[in-house]
Amino acid sequence: MNRIILTGGLRFGLLVSLASTGWAQAPQPAPPQDPQPQAVPNILEDVAYVRRFTAGITGSITPIPLLATSQTTETPGGTPPVELRSNVDPNTKIGGWGITVQATLTERLAIAVQPVIRSFNAHTFIEKFEGTDNSSTSFDDRDKTETDEFISGRHIDIPVLLRFYSKGHHDEGARWLFEVGPVARLTRNARADRRIFPPDQPEIKENVPFPSKNGLGVVVGIGGQFIDDFGIRAIPEFRFTRWVTKSFNTSELATRANQIEVLFTLSF
Repeated sequence: MNRIILTGGLRFGLLVSLASTGWAQAPQPAPPQDPQPQAVPNILEDVAYVRRFTAGITGSITPIPLLATSQTTETPGGTPPVELRSNVDPNTKIGGWGITVQATLTERLAIAVQPVIRSFNAHTFIEKFEGTDNSSTSFDDRDKTETDEFISGRHIDIPVLLRFYSKGHHDEGARWLFEVGPVARLTRNARADRRIFPPDQPEIKENVPFPSKNGLGVVVGIGGQFIDDFGIRAIPEFRFTRWVTKSFNTSELATRANQIEVLFTLSF
């Protein structure tokens, strides 16, 4: 009987020992590992800081009036002799507005069209003397006709500009731009509101078209482009224009040959 109990105890102890050894040798679960961060694509690599096509709103200021102030005296001749004295006082608005449309050509070149509209007006006073003045009298005894007129209308300047940027279109940051190109000036709705005072006759009132023509010139400029976090581009410019053909070029009214202009564009 004791042998049976001893044999059973040995078997039980052997089973417990084997069980504990197997438990100790069982593989332990691996500790959790931190997830590896996934590579984030650099979305800025393909950003164009100068887009292929852009459009925006442009404001323009011309510090020097487009129409020239003048006081002239002319003697066209003829029979009887004629003398003309004119006084021109321009009151052209220095501000204008327009749009800018641009398309890129290469990594640093672009072409832009930028029509700008401006209103103009001027007050002219003309005295016309006919006949011969008698020097023995203390007053001018020639026949005199006075013309008081107000001239108004609109100019539409349309430059076509080739722009060169100091950085490639995909390079980050602000950049300089240099521009050159031809410019056309369209004159629209030029009219003269006249009051004529002939000698010994009633006053005459007229509202008639004022003679004008379109102008042509050459423009050069310098500017910069800045971009904010929302993708809005701010473009200030300084520009010089030389007008070869003037829209007005008479003693009564003349356009300046040289034009200085400051512009500011917001494009998208």
